[in-house]
Amino acid sequence: MTRGALVCCVHGLAAALLGAAAPAGGPEPPSTEQLRSLGLRPTEGANFTVWSDAQPQVVGSFMASLDALVDVLDAESDRQGWNLVPSPPRHVVLFFETEPGYEQAAKVFNAGGVSRSGFYAPAHLCSIFFDVRNSRDAMTAASQFHQAQTAIGQLIEESKKARRAGATAKADQLIGKARAEERRIQSELERITGEMLQQLTSIVTHEGAHQLLFERGIQTHASMYPLWVAEGLAVCFEGTSTDEPFGPSARSAKREAAWAELVRSDRPDLLPIIVTRTVPPTEQTDRERFYAESGALVGWMLDHRRTELAHFLEWFRTEGRGRRLAGNQLVEVFERFFGPIAVLERSWQRFELRRLRGTSVSRWAVDLVANTVPDVRVDIRAAAEAAAGTVPSPDSPTEPTPSEPGAPAETPPTPPQ
Repeated sequence: MTRGALVCCVHGLAAALLGAAAPAGGPEPPSTEQLRSLGLRPTEGANFTVWSDAQPQVVGSFMASLDALVDVLDAESDRQGWNLVPSPPRHVVLFFETEPGYEQAAKVFNAGGVSRSGFYAPAHLCSIFFDVRNSRDAMTAASQFHQAQTAIGQLIEESKKARRAGATAKADQLIGKARAEERRIQSELERITGEMLQQLTSIVTHEGAHQLLFERGIQTHASMYPLWVAEGLAVCFEGTSTDEPFGPSARSAKREAAWAELVRSDRPDLLPIIVTRTVPPTEQTDRERFYAESGALVGWMLDHRRTELAHFLEWFRTEGRGRRLAGNQLVEVFERFFGPIAVLERSWQRFELRRLRGTSVSRWAVDLVANTVPDVRVDIRAAAEAAAGTVPSPDSPTEPTPSEPGAPAETPPTPPQ
């Protein structure tokens, strides 16, 4: 299996979700008839109804990860001062045993190509996943392991023949080679299985966070959130194991490592670029960078700008409800709550450069010392003026159309091992 198969597969743009047709009258979960037609049966839990075709013990383990996420959200809401609305009787989740069933569901819910592993469909109030341990890539790896086992069997047979012929030394050599290969294969299989399980947990907690943030009222389906805050929040709730602490107060070690490497080896994008991005980059490396930046920024705000962030989210729930903002307007709204963007960027830089080891000679550190952070707002405003008349002003509310069911919500790539 290639490294790319071990990380989250290439995903479509989150914008594809924005084009999904919302049911008439607002978002509604899939009907029982729809779900049964996909070959799914329900399992009722304390917080979720999981519709699945997987074995009961697999569904139980999957639901346990979701329940752990609920506990993390409740604790973080207390820490942040978020006002959660009453949850629905149970959140609806679809969990397929294999990839083909998942792909069929993605087409049914107008999200084909959004993600190859999991996504939240805000127009249908449900998350949809499949067990990545049964992905086509995993099946290919299993086939390769089977071929290796066949080769080991041949070595054992050759060893037996050599022993019968009295070639004891050769027989011992062959059996030793076979046993060594068995240990190697077993170790590799355990490594891949473990990484697949971590990937599944990361996907479930990320997409489940999108679902809970919207369905518990921290975000609203009627608003078009800046991509950095929608995805950054979900990144902060990711975990690779729900048996250990995870969430904003114990963020993913893999995400932290990816962010630290970005700061050491390159320079994070300028903050005005981050906060005005409306679709994730298409290139895998750029996408990993985007999620690292968004998660780090929101994570810092949850600790150091929690009041401002809470008011920012509340504005999108109320005054900003249904408004589509241009890049310069996104900057203006950002500065309304967080203050001058250059000042905030420097505060964030100083904090991260003190916290992360090996960053004292990074480009970010050099820029901070030299006081050379260009103001790209001029370019952002120029782009908005070139498109004058196509975007409503922040003071001109517009109702979202049925093709705009909510903020983007897709599975990000997992940082490389």
